[in-house]
Amino acid sequence: PWLKVSDNFDVSRRIYKYPLTSIYEKGIWRNIADQGFPMAVMFNPDGTLTRHAAYTVGDYYTGYNRSLSTQTSIRNTLNLSATWLDNTLRANADFTFSYRNARDKRILFPVTYSDYAGVTTYEGTNKLSQKTDETNYLGTNVYAEYEPRLDGGHYFKAMGGLNYEYQKVESLYVERGGVLKPEIDDFNLANGSNFLITGGGNAWAIMGLFYRLNYNYNERYLLEVNGRYDGSSKFPKNSRWGFFPSASAGWRITKEPFWHVSPKAVSELKVRASYGELGNGQVPPYSYIQSISTNQSSRIINGTLPLYSYMPSLIPESLTWERSRTVNLGLDLGFFNGRLNFNFDVFQRNTENMYTTGVIVPSVLGTSSPKGNYADLRTRGFELTAEWKDRIEFSSPLDYSVKFVLSDSQAEITRYNNPNGLIENVYYKGAKVGEIWGYEVSGLFRNEEEIAAAADQSYMKTSQGQKTWLPGDLKYVDRDDSGRINDGKKTIYDPGDMYVIGNTTPRFRYGVNLTANWKGFFANVFFQGVAHRDWYPSMECNAFWGMYNRPYNTLPTHVYENHWTEETPDAYFPRLRGYLVTSTNGVLRMPNTRYLQNAAYVRLKNLTVGYDIPQEILKPIGIAKLQVFFSGQNLWTWSPIFRITRNIDPEVISGSDAEVATGKGDANTYPMLRCCSLGLTLGF
Repeated sequence: PWLKVSDNFDVSRRIYKYPLTSIYEKGIWRNIADQGFPMAVMFNPDGTLTRHAAYTVGDYYTGYNRSLSTQTSIRNTLNLSATWLDNTLRANADFTFSYRNARDKRILFPVTYSDYAGVTTYEGTNKLSQKTDETNYLGTNVYAEYEPRLDGGHYFKAMGGLNYEYQKVESLYVERGGVLKPEIDDFNLANGSNFLITGGGNAWAIMGLFYRLNYNYNERYLLEVNGRYDGSSKFPKNSRWGFFPSASAGWRITKEPFWHVSPKAVSELKVRASYGELGNGQVPPYSYIQSISTNQSSRIINGTLPLYSYMPSLIPESLTWERSRTVNLGLDLGFFNGRLNFNFDVFQRNTENMYTTGVIVPSVLGTSSPKGNYADLRTRGFELTAEWKDRIEFSSPLDYSVKFVLSDSQAEITRYNNPNGLIENVYYKGAKVGEIWGYEVSGLFRNEEEIAAAADQSYMKTSQGQKTWLPGDLKYVDRDDSGRINDGKKTIYDPGDMYVIGNTTPRFRYGVNLTANWKGFFANVFFQGVAHRDWYPSMECNAFWGMYNRPYNTLPTHVYENHWTEETPDAYFPRLRGYLVTSTNGVLRMPNTRYLQNAAYVRLKNLTVGYDIPQEILKPIGIAKLQVFFSGQNLWTWSPIFRITRNIDPEVISGSDAEVATGKGDANTYPMLRCCSLGLTLGF
């Protein structure tokens, strides 16, 4: 008979009672993870690998599969400058050339495993491959400045120039099967009849003319005018060029003759206003051109895997610059001879022709909707800076400062062609960027009676397509009183039980900087954080889900110590089941209120303390400067998410974070390092 979970796992003590790795019945090795057991295993009783082990860690176990990545980079910048007319006319130029060659060579060899006693099979493939990417880049800026010396409190400066960039990427991929000796990665030792050679690459160029004019009168009236005229090869000829002007003006009221308020009370009063346009041309090259792709068939014809081509995808009707128009109003205030200062800005940015995914097209079309200039976006926000700096007189003066920075913004879609209000993977007019649609969860089922009395939960899947609900599974709330959990028509007009449960946009970013200096001792402390941000772990966020993703994943401590059992019915995580996150409509894959996380945080980004040795000690020994210091980065972090797990770094939790490559959030990137250093600065 099958070995039941209760026979091999003591849920009260949470330890394995027997060292069995698989179950033998009628000549078949049965992995206990396939029977609902919460852990995949490595070996069968005869020492062969299990299928799960071959799939996950077989490469490490055999040591055959490997990859060697190398990269060669060369970069050089040449700067030229010249001056005329007593340095009032200046010319500058810089030319940059860079070359990068990246190569990735991989050898893959099958891993043997056993599902049946005495019978082995293979997981993986046998092939040797090499990919090479070669990138050439050329960039140049040539510009001139004219800054005459004027009388009467007038100041004027003019600048104009040209910018040019060109990049070309060439790729080559070679693959061949039939590797004879896995220890040697040479194509001469691969004799497979199926091989693949593909190329690729792209090239693009941009050119722009730019100018800037500055004028101020007695530091009282301030004016700046900018403009760019840019062209990009990534757009069709009829929409390749765009003009992007901007202007800003300021008025320092405290410089006016009629201003008679003492600087001991108000030392600075300035109002500012600006308007600017920017163009975004970050689109893939050739997006407006239909291209035919080729691939290798997986079906053998006449002993080979032939190449085939398929119909090109759709292209947008037109493609041009994404244009952002920003209006900003600012106020600068200073009090008490400049000891207390405030800077406040409010802004609105209208992004027109936003480059994004097109509307959903019928499945019978046979292809996906192309990206294009399909949406408009409005962003509103503010920025506030407050700083206090002063000196306290002791036996020696203590100089110190406290600076606080706060900013916030929200973005809303103002145009998108989605008349039906679809909410799945598309925008709709009025949507807040970052919305998380999900379901309400009221807890975990305690017994069969609660399951029978609840709304029909079968729309969700409990594991690999199963719809069997047991005590310890999630209890979804029937918000629309339909008697069953559903998502209606997946529109804003009929969302079923779904609603907006959160938003991924970071809200109220802030920073605090503290400095002090006394008798040669100095200190600098910098905190930064986000007051609120919602985050729902993605399907592949194994650092959070562990084996709820797949049963052969690791079992994180925060899941191991806080999952449902009969003895712990109030645990945070549900009963242990695999594939709850990977299955379509899996109960944990669908965002819900129970596992929606507040990823706010505060972090001590930098701490520096040190001491400058006094000059009276250094001068007799011929030393001009001697400073010792300690510096630490990321020394301390707090976040509400730490109540659940410390496996997640909240600062790099999202692929939109500045420190993280796009799409590399959800703990799929290296966390911020904690670094401590001792230093000494010596000068003669």
